[in-house]
Amino acid sequence: MKRLIFLLLVIVIGYALFSASVFLVVGDGLHIMLAWNLFLAVVPCFVGFSLVKLRQDHPNAVIPVFLVWMLFLPNSFYIVTDFIYIDQSSFFIPGAMYQPGEYLADFASYLAFFHILLGALLGVFCFIVSLSYVKRCCLDLWFKRHVWLAIAVICGLSGLAIYIGRFHRFNSWDIFNFVRIIEALVAEISWFTAFFVLSFGFIQFFVYWIYAFVEKSIINDKKSEFSD
Repeated sequence: MKRLIFLLLVIVIGYALFSASVFLVVGDGLHIMLAWNLFLAVVPCFVGFSLVKLRQDHPNAVIPVFLVWMLFLPNSFYIVTDFIYIDQSSFFIPGAMYQPGEYLADFASYLAFFHILLGALLGVFCFIVSLSYVKRCCLDLWFKRHVWLAIAVICGLSGLAIYIGRFHRFNSWDIFNFVRIIEALVAEISWFTAFFVLSFGFIQFFVYWIYAFVEKSIINDKKSEFSD
């Protein structure tokens, strides 16, 4: 775990430096905010690590810290939504009818794209790491045979939180303004809300399921090698 914590700290610092460099080239404040977004994406990892220790030493504190983890988990996948800031005109000029378009080799645009892409991948990585630790130290014990149903619910709630964060601009710590959040959500709820929440919930669940499937397959293959 210490190696993983050290790796995450290096990633956050390295990405922050990269963000500053991209900002100097591109001149868009978004790339400074991405460093902050990645920091928030790493927070549920550290909270998840703490749950492992708390379960052994302070079991009464597990549920409150688990709820804190739930509040910050959506930040990990939230960075994926920053792809909306990519401007197609910076990469491609459509051609006239029956004529090919022109792809632009613009350094600043691709630098910005790679920066967002790296942040999104790191956010997904943090989501997988965090959920893996919490699954093993909490969910497997609490829900046993229904653990995947619990994960589906967590992913659905995370999808809802991502929607609230993107469209209503609330943060994890705004839970203390719970009434305002509910009022804002109810005032503008629509079919798009359901589409967005279910889509992001499914994507998170699918990504983690793929990871768990591959991990289990690798472990089983290793067991087979040793048994042979």
